[in-house]
Amino acid sequence: MKENLGAVEISFTSAELTEFRNELENIELIGVREPASALVDA
Repeated sequence: MKENLGAVEISFTSAELTEFRNELENIELIGVREPASALVDA
């Protein structure tokens, strides 16, 4: 639990978040059971 509490102090710049998002979008999803609309930010 102490390890998890340390995550509260982590912050990312908007450039880092954009990079994470771009890399995550490149991962091919296999066996997704949700409709594609569930994977889009509202």
